[in-house]
Amino acid sequence: MARRRPAPSVLCYGDSLTAGMHSNGGEFHPYARRLQRLLGGGAVCSDCGEPGACADALARSLPGRLDKTVGGRPKRWTHVAILAGTNDLRFGAPAEAVIASLTTAHAAAAHHGAT
Repeated sequence: MARRRPAPSVLCYGDSLTAGMHSNGGEFHPYARRLQRLLGGGAVCSDCGEPGACADALARSLPGRLDKTVGGRPKRWTHVAILAGTNDLRFGAPAEAVIASLTTAHAAAAHHGAT
């Protein structure tokens, strides 16, 4: 008998785009909610958006987010969607610095076993 894969658990991580901020911060509609509906089948998608955050700050704080526990047990994310860099580009950060920060964030997710 084929073993059934567990439903995905996705951490949507990033800046205000991940938080779903619009209407000058008056409303929030995170894309994680829609992603969860689209994935269906028991998938769990959580949003962790930090409006105004730059890629470097997000990359530094991601390991702490991945180490969180739920109900006293470690939460294991199967996937991490990282959306960062828009604030950096807005403030003129070099693309190479943004790419380095995204690479660091990706490595943190992979280190915790997430795709």
